[in-house]
Formats: sequence, C-alpha cells, structure tokens
Amino acid sequence: MTFRSITEGIDSSTPAGRMLQTLLISFATMEREILIERTNAGLRAARERGRIGGRPRALTDAKKELAKVMYKRGSTAREIGAELGCSRSVVYRALELN
Repeated sequence: MTFRSITEGIDSSTPAGRMLQTLLISFATMEREILIERTNAGLRAARERGRIGGRPRALTDAKKELAKVMYKRGSTAREIGAELGCSRSVVYRALELN
C-alpha cells in the first residue's frame, strides 16, 4: 500500500518517500515510548509520595463488617447496598457470595 500527499509532495512509492515514511514512523514510535516512560515515572513518584491511583473503594473494612452483620440478620443485598451507599454487586463481592 502506498501513501501519496499531493500538498506536501510525499509519495511512499518512491525511495525518498519510503525513507521519509520510515523516519516519521520512527519519530512517532520514539515519542510514544518517551510518553510511556514519563507516565510510568510519574506513577512511581506518586506511589513514593503515598498516592494510590484508581477508583476509591466503595466499602471500607468497617462497612464490609457491617454488611456481614446485616446479611446474617436477614437483610438482602439490595437493602444492604441502599443502606451503605453502594451497589448490590459490591455487596455480593464484600460478602463473597458470587
């Protein structure tokens, strides 16, 4: 497959065009790898400062224990979720019922 840009005069069917295409691909690859390195360095630095990425947990350990007590008393997962402010599936995971 060839690429031809009329306005820039690039044609990948010619040797010069293939060389330019190879250079552009190389620069794009290098830029992507630099971006990945910077992202990983930033994540490492944040972890060292005590920051943890991702979504906050829906239930704390105390709320998980409360959910277990409520379940033993006969509450449904839907009722527990409504009381604790989380979804029914979060309750199921906390109670390890799946």
